[in-house]
Amino acid sequence: MSLHAVWCQAHHNMRLGPRLTSFILLDKAWRFRSSVFDTELHWVASGLNGRETDRWDNKKTTNHLVIHEGGRVVGYSRIVEGREIGDFMFGDSFFQRFLRDQRGVVLEILAQNHYACVEVSRFAIRAGFRAKPEVANRLVFEIAEWCVSHRKRWLMMIVTADLLSALAKRGVDDSCFIVKVQYGDQGWFAILDLRVTIPKLHP
Repeated sequence: MSLHAVWCQAHHNMRLGPRLTSFILLDKAWRFRSSVFDTELHWVASGLNGRETDRWDNKKTTNHLVIHEGGRVVGYSRIVEGREIGDFMFGDSFFQRFLRDQRGVVLEILAQNHYACVEVSRFAIRAGFRAKPEVANRLVFEIAEWCVSHRKRWLMMIVTADLLSALAKRGVDDSCFIVKVQYGDQGWFAILDLRVTIPKLHP
């Protein structure tokens, strides 16, 4: 299996010049997201164009990670950077409605260092690749490397059972989580302390 990882952003006009390849990959990634989060899981509704996108996709602070095999998207995730709680998809209204007890933890983290917290969302692996570790491992590795290189300390995300299993196989245990609470039938809302987590991913 020959996997390739591409980081890209969508806030500029990617239809021009050398960014065309990234635009094509992102277009495939948004269609892939539609197949997972709309068709398969029914978590969100896709647009009429067959792409699953939202208002965070085009932000300057959003970084898209696409894992592909010969141009076919087999894995995807995105990282959203933020200074305040309202900058994230897990914004203030989300915490007020679903996770009121965890809101204070997030506010405390942001107060310590505005730029040290990131949000990972839309973590997805193509169905035929979920039983194999390669794609999950590559996604986890790339996200961890990005966080290290950008000096991030905390990572917020919804952790599904599949992802939790993949992390556990890499040595990530409950000591890595400062928050881990059940979130409906989607999994767990979690905040990982990367100073504890990264050494376990790279022993």
